[in-house]
Amino acid sequence: MKIRLNIQLKLYNNGKLVLAARKQIKSKILTTAQVTPWQKAYLKVTYDRNRGFFNDGFYNNFKDLKEALSVFTEKALLDYILGDCNEKCV
Repeated sequence: MKIRLNIQLKLYNNGKLVLAARKQIKSKILTTAQVTPWQKAYLKVTYDRNRGFFNDGFYNNFKDLKEALSVFTEKALLDYILGDCNEKCV
């Protein structure tokens, strides 16, 4: 079974929402964040809507946003959510 990620990105500039996007591909989210001017970003990754699994947070720079997206979508976490976690998972 494969998880279908729902990645939500909201970008704010001067306290106003300038972009709201929902994608399933990480690279599209990162490209969107690179080409749009922003001061604050909200990122939410939903793994399973039925069980309510998600990670989210606010970020003030692209480096932190990119790292959070990487952590929120790492293989060990996705395997754990799927229930396929073995001894490699902590």
